[in-house]
Amino acid sequence: MNRSQILLTLAIVIVFPIFFGGIWSGVCYLIGAIGGWQTLASKYETAKNTVVDQKFTDEFGKFGVSRYKFTLTVGFSKAGIFFANNPFFRIGHPPMLIPWSAIRIVSNDGLFLHIKADDTDIWLSKKFLGTIQQHLR
Repeated sequence: MNRSQILLTLAIVIVFPIFFGGIWSGVCYLIGAIGGWQTLASKYETAKNTVVDQKFTDEFGKFGVSRYKFTLTVGFSKAGIFFANNPFFRIGHPPMLIPWSAIRIVSNDGLFLHIKADDTDIWLSKKFLGTIQQHLR
């Protein structure tokens, strides 16, 4: 190998991870901004180790137009609904605990449960309907 090949190899080895990390971070951040996660988190951000009564991992969900396919953690407590995203996708998605006073059920027709937190539409598995209704009473 000559000197130019070595420099090219080093450049690829060094630049690619930085480039990939930058793209990954930007896309994750953009998904959180477009879907409304960041808007909610600006009001309801909490610690990632927030204690909840029930916690479900690897859940499907949708915030606005942003889909989360089996990356969500959804938790329930007397204080509200806890949301966190998989650590690989957490950039732009801080954990949050949305109080029950900010939640309302829009519909449970179709395949998913449609709720609203402030002005953000959220779709979750229908298996959470009973738990959410119980806390909203």
